[in-house]
Amino acid sequence: SRGQEECIRLGPVLPQTTEIDCADLEKVLDPVHVQGRGAPKKRLQAKMKKQRSKRKCGYCGVEGHDQRICTKLEEEVMG
Repeated sequence: SRGQEECIRLGPVLPQTTEIDCADLEKVLDPVHVQGRGAPKKRLQAKMKKQRSKRKCGYCGVEGHDQRICTKLEEEVMG
């Protein structure tokens, strides 16, 4: 069933022909890329880690912490 997986990942396969025009060769497009299964590779994980946004508190709206450790929320609750 490995052959079926490759067809699914690469997209439909066009029928082969022995008659080829040189003019048709200029119109060849890149194959359709389908993301494979599994976790992304290490180099892709590193890029994603760099793009991660900072945490933002849902209570006070300040970046750098979240609602669990918000000092303003704690002050209000403690009164």
